[in-house]
Amino acid sequence: MEESLFFEFLCEFVRKLEGYLRASENSLMIQECNALSDCKENHSRWIVSACGQTYKLDFCVAWPKGFEGSRFLLELAAREIRLLFDDPNFFRQGGDGHWCFDSYAHDWHTPETLARAVYEMICARTFQWLHDSFGLDPLSISRVADMAYESRNAKGEISFHTGDLLSVGEGIVAYPHEPVLFTEENARFIRKQFAGVGENSLLFMRDDSNQPYAYAGYLGTGGKTFLSVWIKQDGMWILSVDGCPILQVKSRDVFLPEDPISQTRYCLRTEFGYRAAEKLTPVLKALRGHKHGTSVIFLNGEDEASRKMLDRLEKAGRALRVEGVHIIDKSASKKKRESFDRMLGDIANVDGAFIFDYNTRQLLYVNAIVDGVALLPGRTECGARHNALESAITTLIASDSSRKVKAAAVIFSEDGGISTVTATSSRGKLEKDVSWRAQFPTLRM
Repeated sequence: MEESLFFEFLCEFVRKLEGYLRASENSLMIQECNALSDCKENHSRWIVSACGQTYKLDFCVAWPKGFEGSRFLLELAAREIRLLFDDPNFFRQGGDGHWCFDSYAHDWHTPETLARAVYEMICARTFQWLHDSFGLDPLSISRVADMAYESRNAKGEISFHTGDLLSVGEGIVAYPHEPVLFTEENARFIRKQFAGVGENSLLFMRDDSNQPYAYAGYLGTGGKTFLSVWIKQDGMWILSVDGCPILQVKSRDVFLPEDPISQTRYCLRTEFGYRAAEKLTPVLKALRGHKHGTSVIFLNGEDEASRKMLDRLEKAGRALRVEGVHIIDKSASKKKRESFDRMLGDIANVDGAFIFDYNTRQLLYVNAIVDGVALLPGRTECGARHNALESAITTLIASDSSRKVKAAAVIFSEDGGISTVTATSSRGKLEKDVSWRAQFPTLRM
């Protein structure tokens, strides 16, 4: 019994750490050694032991093209977890479900507090690595990324180069009277110059690795450096090494590089199965990066609960029913694919969600203003569009007496981010917090 409780503690700790890193589900896994499952494809494994038990620590080592750098941060996380097991005195039975003592707080760790402590160590080690390997000060970059200039948020690229300028391309070379180093003290100067970056990149150079980077002007769009940082409008910045994203940083926190399409496809495959989900990919690609943001719901139009929801929206004038439009097949001609993308992009300029049938691949409704009951607490870290769609999916699941409905909502934000809400995840939340049943007795799971 105690072994089972300890394993549950470990699983919850790893799940929480995944969340802090913004890693996709099951990127990190802890399994009992007597489990029948082998190491997942594209995962690496370490064997660890604690409290008289042996476990398998798996972490993903293969990522989609262009995001191979995700391995760096995830392997660092796995190493930090392994260090906990290497300390024979760290994990121990403390009674009442306690397994490791927090010497700073003078209390026992919960899975949440342990995940946070390990995550903070990962952030610290990552910042030290950036300083030691590349001569970068991450806090200075975060300072610039968080600064507004004439009420405009920062957005664009900063390039860092070591060596001869001729090897990186053409641009505007600037020669300040005194060198302006890339430091937090010079953040205001750097941010002011960054306001003129446009499609180019702000360039900082040094002669060799023993020197600090100094301001050197602007690098043209055709120029590339081995090391670069892309600053997003929300203050997040992405570090790329040789053109490959390695990690994201927001202030003092580090995250895996975000590949929204791949993460969304994973969620859809989990919900609908591989074959059905892959046929929905053209919709994701067509709507990704829409300048105003938009959303799409995938469901089975024949499910009773789904049908009732759609009928209610249509009768209330909150959705426009359409006919004759299907998701274009990936084998279709380039001209047909471009036409499909253009059509969805144009319709997305109007408020409201698209609603597709994931079985027939038919577009059922456009401009859908979805509704829902606030069954669970809202997510303050997400915008109004995400919370509205999550409420709609959760209400759909709560009203489904068959407990078999499958559905997903994909929310595309203006800055290019993508989030996904599935029926399975909503059903799990409702099962954990059943207080909604007393408030809404007419809704049944």
